[in-house]
Amino acid sequence: MKKLISLENVSKTFTTRDRSNAKITVKVLDGLNLDIYEGDVLCLIGPSGSGKSTCLRTINALETIDSGRIEVCGHIYDGKKPLHKIRQETAMVFQRFELFPHLTALQNVALGPRLVQKKSKAEAESMGEDLLKRVGLSNQAHKYPQQLSGGQQQRVSIARALAANPKVLLCDEPTSALDPELVHEVTDILQVLAREGMTMMIVTHEMRFARNVATECLFLEGGRIVERARPQAFFDQPQHARLKTFLETISH
Repeated sequence: MKKLISLENVSKTFTTRDRSNAKITVKVLDGLNLDIYEGDVLCLIGPSGSGKSTCLRTINALETIDSGRIEVCGHIYDGKKPLHKIRQETAMVFQRFELFPHLTALQNVALGPRLVQKKSKAEAESMGEDLLKRVGLSNQAHKYPQQLSGGQQQRVSIARALAANPKVLLCDEPTSALDPELVHEVTDILQVLAREGMTMMIVTHEMRFARNVATECLFLEGGRIVERARPQAFFDQPQHARLKTFLETISH
């Protein structure tokens, strides 16, 4: 298997203020080590503030790192070098869709191919139509985001991410902003992509989905990977007491 992403001793801190307005430093990634291989589907699970989303954002170079080393598809990022090559290899699906409200679904998907890949309008729109069909939205191509349900908007954002032809798809809680009845619209698409061989890292609180889609699940806390295992072992035979407590808590 080809290694696509490697994180070596990656650390990241944020500075914020407490209730008394005093500055405090929070370490959100604490010497994180992680390898991702072609075809992997890794689900990142853990409590709020454990570093899950920050991990994805550092891989996509949306956040800088304080120390360590990140390599994405042969491109090394140590916080000092240009980032555009890394961003050409990965694509993000965000919690709240991040669609342009003044563009139709088709225009949102076709924008990247036109601006980044320098495709003609006709080529970009043809690609956009194919991708919208792939996520089951052929009949919604000319609607604006506000005319779509949350599930439909997130499927458009997945199509937009796929338009970049990424080697790795990074999904940051892709169902967290959806009504419960709409969650399956997005998880079904991601499971299809997994079966097709798309390499993905998914931050999720949907445990049944994680069990079904992941090749491995990772439990993060305090910016560290506490446990990493295949889904059956992760959910049915957790080795770490903290993971066992977490799973018992969210199952009630």
